[in-house]
Amino acid sequence: MKDRREFERVEYHVEMTCNHVIKPDGSDVTLKTPARMVMLDLSIGGIGIVSDIDFELSSILTFTLYLEKVPHTIMARVQWKAIKGEMCQCGLEFIGTPNQLFRQLQKIIKEKHTVFIEYA
Repeated sequence: MKDRREFERVEYHVEMTCNHVIKPDGSDVTLKTPARMVMLDLSIGGIGIVSDIDFELSSILTFTLYLEKVPHTIMARVQWKAIKGEMCQCGLEFIGTPNQLFRQLQKIIKEKHTVFIEYA
């Protein structure tokens, strides 16, 4: 089966939390308990995560992503999801990637940089 990905992905593991979700119906939700997420991989176009929350498809998540200890406020849309046990694995597509983040992603991907766990 041909890989449909538009961008090259590299493994990169970072723990994150999400406090804010815009659901597909447009409702704006601030989570009382932040959703825990772990990034599995990244590309220029988005990231793969696992979470303890089952996010709805097309929801927009807002969170802070730390890459090499540099914080980036991100908005990303849930493009696909798969339930694996008690966890939800999702593919998130960036919405409006800031220039600084874009340059940092290019650098990481070019170097095929792998970080196993990075804490904020």
